[in-house]
Amino acid sequence: MTESEAMYHAVRRAADVLFSPMNDRRSTAAPPLAWPESLAMGIPILTTDIPGAREAVVEGESGFVARTPEEMAKRLEEIHADPELARHLKIGARKIAVDRYSVDRSFREYVDLWERMAEGKPASGSVGHMRKETDLPAS
Repeated sequence: MTESEAMYHAVRRAADVLFSPMNDRRSTAAPPLAWPESLAMGIPILTTDIPGAREAVVEGESGFVARTPEEMAKRLEEIHADPELARHLKIGARKIAVDRYSVDRSFREYVDLWERMAEGKPASGSVGHMRKETDLPAS
């Protein structure tokens, strides 16, 4: 590992929040890869309302989805000022990663998908990243 890679990982591990504002809703069709990576590290996400945001960010559990720059600033200040909230979000972020993005879950969903297809049943919506956000389990 290079020195710059080591520094990148050290900074990322020390992060209190992944600040990920996005202006163009058309720029992404799914959450950026950095989101599940951050969640897996217990780093909550503060982002704007883009496609896929509600899958990764459970409001007040794994981060916040802000609608305005002012709301984003307010949420960032809240996280900074409240160590208990920051701790709660870190725990929630890790839980969301395990519940929604784990290898075990993906494996189960793909096995279910193939079983449904083998039985001639519809396969749409069977894989987690293809589900509607309303179909996701409540956290």
